[in-house]
Amino acid sequence: MNGRILIRILVFSVFTAFFVILFGGISQGLGLPENLGLPQLGPGAAGLAMLLAFRKDNLQISFFPFQTPAKQYLVAFGIPFAMGVLVIILS
Repeated sequence: MNGRILIRILVFSVFTAFFVILFGGISQGLGLPENLGLPQLGPGAAGLAMLLAFRKDNLQISFFPFQTPAKQYLVAFGIPFAMGVLVIILS
């Protein structure tokens, strides 16, 4: 494994742990209900921090790249949605 990749994996893990603990502390400090799940934002915040920390790689965030057809987005949304509906129906 490339050493640069290993360092980035370790940095991402540290960022993730930091943000999960930070958001968990904020959630408890504000007295938010446990089902709100504010610490679940930790990995996303860690991903954004990675983009900022390794800015020299010229990576960009693109929410809707033009080369991806709309059908692929519908399938990516539809399969988990259908599974959720199926679980609700069967329970």
